[in-house]
Amino acid sequence: MRVCIFGSSIGLAALEKKKLLARAHPGLDVDQVEEVLVTSYRLPKEGFDPENLYLLPGHEQLRITFCRRSFRIIDMIQWIPPVLAWIPLWLCREEMFEMLLATDPDIVVCVDLRWGRQLQKFLRRRYPQWTCLTNQNQTLNTVKQWRKKDSASKVSIVLPTYNGLKYIRQSIESCLKQTFTNIELLIVDDGSSEDIQGLLTVYRDPRINYIRHDKNLGLAEALNTGFGNSTGEYLTWTSDDNYYAEDAIETMMRFLQTYPEIDFVYAENYIIDEKDTGRGWRVRRNEPPEWLKVDNYIGACFLYKRKVHEAIGKYNPRTFLVEDYDYWIRVSKQFRMQRLFKPLYYYRCHKDSLTGKYRPEQVKEKVRLVKQMNKIGV
Repeated sequence: MRVCIFGSSIGLAALEKKKLLARAHPGLDVDQVEEVLVTSYRLPKEGFDPENLYLLPGHEQLRITFCRRSFRIIDMIQWIPPVLAWIPLWLCREEMFEMLLATDPDIVVCVDLRWGRQLQKFLRRRYPQWTCLTNQNQTLNTVKQWRKKDSASKVSIVLPTYNGLKYIRQSIESCLKQTFTNIELLIVDDGSSEDIQGLLTVYRDPRINYIRHDKNLGLAEALNTGFGNSTGEYLTWTSDDNYYAEDAIETMMRFLQTYPEIDFVYAENYIIDEKDTGRGWRVRRNEPPEWLKVDNYIGACFLYKRKVHEAIGKYNPRTFLVEDYDYWIRVSKQFRMQRLFKPLYYYRCHKDSLTGKYRPEQVKEKVRLVKQMNKIGV
């Protein structure tokens, strides 16, 4: 059971999550709770731990600033009717839904909110499958099995590589060891001088499809070759120096099937180094899709429906170094994208990676090119 705590932020970051949950709702069996995520409409002034709190997005917008202050005033001043929360709820409804949906909740628990009942009614209209508990509601019905997962659906994973022998074994095995097994792994050797095919002889897995370019054509063309040969209903790609958590594909596919209005989901990443010792890992958080107008905040862990590929088409070789950024912008103009507050991928930073070989100024220049091509900020 996955629980999202939503509150006024007073003391939220300083408390241990399950203790906060038990205090807010004694009737909830915390032993059945697998994960607790804490969200809020505002940033606390003290004791803020960014690893333990997700905030309502859009903090730079006047509309969101007005909503935050309105919620705060309603919470503080007793003679203001909580029903007035409908006004800011309506104004920031899409941001509110996006943030809470990113927690992928079974239950939303309201803490320190005078307008909890208004939020409960508001959420019920969009996501009736969620259980929303307020401070006045201490009972909990059995969670219905409303999540979906069609095991017959196939996921195509494209893995492009160019002289990537150093780390590719870990990347391949992370794909083959997924808890969701109905996958095909399309390894596209983009003209490597290293013996990639020889490495693959140790794998006797019919799900692997090896494709080789006679010469190096670049990442975009390798991706286009891979997806051109894919057959899955869901698509993604990974790099030869990164790897998945074991439940990454299952978690993202289940999310897309549970919420059919979502076409593209992207999860958080662990940032690791060359040695990958497991010490000092940090989580790179993703921003809402609207932040694509600023930079590439999607990250490296994602899954999307085949109809997205069919509508958007190929990756553009002109956008070398930021091929994914260009593609995501094009996707965002036609399809609904949704972030997921869960790290499912291990992103390796090292000197031999593409971004490690090129200066930041070169990458920034490519970002400017992509924005110009897609008419962002011009």
